[in-house]
Amino acid sequence: MKGWVIASAQWINLASALLGVIGTIIMYRSSYSVESLETPGAFAEQVMPEIQRIKTANAKRMRWQRVGLGFLCAAFVLRASGVHTLYKYL
Repeated sequence: MKGWVIASAQWINLASALLGVIGTIIMYRSSYSVESLETPGAFAEQVMPEIQRIKTANAKRMRWQRVGLGFLCAAFVLRASGVHTLYKYL
């Protein structure tokens, strides 16, 4: 029983580490600063498509930031369950 517990805790910790790495990479790749919006003035017709493009790009970056953060949270939860499994049965 003891060997099974240690092996399962190691696999859980490995999965946690992989999720953490994936989450960190996702957050790093989508962490370019959010672009600022131009205020439309006299040339509002020409500026509005660019503002819409910037809003779409910013929304995409924020969505990927949340996905990366979700991976990191899952990594912490898995790590805690791995430690709990190890101490519960030993």
